[in-house]
Amino acid sequence: MLAGLYPLVEGRALGWPAWSFVLLATSLPLGWLFVRAQRGLVRRGRQPLISPSLLANRTVAVGFLLMVIFYCGMGAFFVLTPHLQDGLGYSPTKAALALVPATVGIVAGNAVGMPLVATHGRRVPMAGRSC
Repeated sequence: MLAGLYPLVEGRALGWPAWSFVLLATSLPLGWLFVRAQRGLVRRGRQPLISPSLLANRTVAVGFLLMVIFYCGMGAFFVLTPHLQDGLGYSPTKAALALVPATVGIVAGNAVGMPLVATHGRRVPMAGRSC
């Protein structure tokens, strides 16, 4: 993950040197090697970091993919905060207060949604999609 994330975080500030593109390109083969290593651990009867059999379950795999997409979107907070302060001239306090409604919405959505999912299952997120 470091091979993919470090160039994306530092590449622009450093003027996108050639090593950043090389590191990005190596992140995919390194990810593939990680998967192979985890499968090898399972074959040898050892405990993997991420069990490959877990991702064989379609529901878990789709949930994992959706979680990755969601948390990538949450990364917008880390971009929005400097933009509010540097780009729009907000003070740190004003920038934090500007993000309070989103934070309250996330916390309230979890507080309301989690008990509903426990009692009603998959129909709760599916109901939100149809609205």
